[in-house]
Amino acid sequence: MAVARGYFQLTRLHKPFMGNTLIWTIVYDTIYACQDREDDRKVGVKSTALLFGERVREILSLMVGALLVSLAYAGWATRQGMGYALLSCGGTLAHSVWQLATWNEADLKDHRAKFELGNGADDVAQSNGFVGCVIWLGILYDYLSVL
Repeated sequence: MAVARGYFQLTRLHKPFMGNTLIWTIVYDTIYACQDREDDRKVGVKSTALLFGERVREILSLMVGALLVSLAYAGWATRQGMGYALLSCGGTLAHSVWQLATWNEADLKDHRAKFELGNGADDVAQSNGFVGCVIWLGILYDYLSVL
C-alpha cells in the first residue's frame, strides 16, 4: 500500500534494476518463444520471437549489451567492487555469450535446452535462473568483503 499512498519513490537505482529485469525477461522468453513461432502465427499471438523475425539473435545481443551497461552503472552507483564486476557483470556476460553463441535457432529442442543446466529429467536448476544467482553472488561477495 506504500505505493498507493505515495510513500514509495523510485531512486536512480530502482530504474536500472527494473530495466535489467525487463531486459533479461525479454531475452530468455524470446529464446524460449522461438520454438512456437509457427503456432504463434497460426493463432495470431504477437510474440517477440515473431516481432524480431530474422534478426532475433542480433536484437537479443543488443539487449544483453544494454543489460550489461545497466548492471555496470548500478555497480558504479552503489560503489560495488571487483567481486561485483567479475561475478555479477562478468558472469552475466559469460552466460549470455554462451547462450547466444550456442543457440541453434533451427533446432526446436535447443530452445528449451537453454533453460536446463543438467541433463537429468529431475534437474530443476535452470540456466536463466543461474544469472540471478550470479548477480546476487557478486553483490554478496562485495558485502562480505567489507565486513
